[in-house]
Amino acid sequence: MQDRFAGKLYVDTSLDYVTGPIRLSLDAGVENYPGEDRFDRYRINPGATFDLPIAQNGRTRLRIGAGYEYVADNDERVFDRGRADVQLIHRPSATHRTVARVRYGFRNQSERQFEGFDQQEWLAELSHVWRPVGTRARVGATILGIRHDADDDRFSHTGYGLRLTGGMPIGDRVDGRMRATVMRRLYDDDFSAELPLDRKDTRIDLSTRLSLALRGGATLFVEGGYVDNRSNIAARDFSGVTATLGLRWTLRAHRRDQSRR
Repeated sequence: MQDRFAGKLYVDTSLDYVTGPIRLSLDAGVENYPGEDRFDRYRINPGATFDLPIAQNGRTRLRIGAGYEYVADNDERVFDRGRADVQLIHRPSATHRTVARVRYGFRNQSERQFEGFDQQEWLAELSHVWRPVGTRARVGATILGIRHDADDDRFSHTGYGLRLTGGMPIGDRVDGRMRATVMRRLYDDDFSAELPLDRKDTRIDLSTRLSLALRGGATLFVEGGYVDNRSNIAARDFSGVTATLGLRWTLRAHRRDQSRR
């Protein structure tokens, strides 16, 4: 049993430029852990999406996207990743939204901590979000499958799972969110030469977050949760309570091409 309590500080910026069906974006962020600077991360993430309506009523569209992510710590690059995805988005009504998605990525990991961790990443998911009439609540469910092919087979794995989400504003400045995820992962090769077992994990993540909107784009949040990772590898079998108290600043700019109107 492991209980983890951490303080985090985030600073994020987001720039969007929209022209017709095209959206260009640039996200950058800093994640700081006071007293634990080895976990600090600096991230930049440019991307683009293109929306293509495929139904005359506008309720169904195809979204094609691509992006690049670069993450560093206080010393050097941790990893970089390129991604491309296709989404089929259907809104049968104002209160329901269904999305089918396939995403491909390639993660290029720094060799400082891991060797053989460079990998191709596949994700397939089907999700649905429902917003009950007469409320500001939202409820979602996602079925997902993953496949990671790493240079070293002991990092390669196949997974599948289910995620349930819920959220609701509480007043004008407070927002509440809940999430429950169950994932099963089956690894391709022996965990190590000393422990020649194919690793099998079942992970349960439960979390609840309350966020308070402050002035100047700042948000104060508190999150509590529980993690249970059941594994046939003793070193990877753990469970515990998690708690996070954080302050987040978001600087956001959005521009729409007026000449297209």
